[in-house]
Amino acid sequence: MSIPIVLFVYNRPKHLIQTLKALKKEKKLSKIYFFIDGPKKNTEKKINECIDLINKIDWVKKETIIQKVNIGLKKTLLISSNHVFEKNKHDFVIFLEDDNIILPGFYDYMNQSSKK
Repeated sequence: MSIPIVLFVYNRPKHLIQTLKALKKEKKLSKIYFFIDGPKKNTEKKINECIDLINKIDWVKKETIIQKVNIGLKKTLLISSNHVFEKNKHDFVIFLEDDNIILPGFYDYMNQSSKK
């Protein structure tokens, strides 16, 4: 079983690049759900840079949910949880933010942990 990643993205393209590089090394990774919050004042350009980075991903299945307005992390957590657990029927997912750079072995560890 391959566990999907839920990745919360906002306005940090430089951080996102590093996170994606680390995730790309995980050969067993099957899917990433990207949840992108809408812009606050003066953040639209950086958010669009993040969206452009995500649109270029061709090494994993992906689903991208983009909010038109800023709803904040709390609502994003609720929406994403509903989406992956109720709508897509996953039993286990890994939640990360765009500045979480996983270390080698993290994904395998989480896969093993999900079976316990």
